[in-house]
Amino acid sequence: MTQDKARKAAIRHRMAETGEPYSVARHVIGDEDPPGEEHSDEHAAHHGEEHAEEHAEERDREWNARLAEERADEAHRLADQARERAERARERAEHADEAADMAEDARKRMLRTLDAGDYLANHFGESPVIAIFCFNPKDMAITDAKQNRPSVVGGGSVYPSVENFLIACRVEGLGCVLTTLLCEVEPQVKELLAIPERWGTAAAIPVGYPVGRGHGPLIRRPFRDLAYADSWGNRIP
Repeated sequence: MTQDKARKAAIRHRMAETGEPYSVARHVIGDEDPPGEEHSDEHAAHHGEEHAEEHAEERDREWNARLAEERADEAHRLADQARERAERARERAEHADEAADMAEDARKRMLRTLDAGDYLANHFGESPVIAIFCFNPKDMAITDAKQNRPSVVGGGSVYPSVENFLIACRVEGLGCVLTTLLCEVEPQVKELLAIPERWGTAAAIPVGYPVGRGHGPLIRRPFRDLAYADSWGNRIP
């Protein structure tokens, strides 16, 4: 490496290490312009060197600007992540406060529900009957298919029959519950049960005699908490 190249490399290295602009890094290193010469060829070479240095200085300014922009973008990204974490923390704190304020009987009821769900998950395959509800998309009038959200209208022609089945089981003293987790593995379910290709699955209902006390009292929210009159948010008197 020539002395000139070594000098320029030293300047750029300091700029990268300290973030100093070209002129400051050059001054700290002790770089000096080479003395002028009378000879025209040397003068032309010196002029070319100055032009190259000016070009390098401009390039360094652009590099510093890009580096500053990247650091600013990274700072914004970290700030956004911090805000998201803070928001999640606030939500968890609010839920914790709600849980703390929950009446003891409601807390016990929630724990029983969670225990029942865990038991079902661990013994799902032992259910005497698992009713699989199927549908054919060609027979459905899915009027919300073009909306910018997940479609739900198609299920309107399937789940009323599921509800009727649940009510009938309850009347007979049978335990049952609506589940849809098997829809995540629909291809395997269809292969196992030889369901035709054009049909899909909408629900899997395990049915059996209840373990424990069976059906307990129903807890329903007041109607006025679930419905509005004439417009959203306008509570029913």
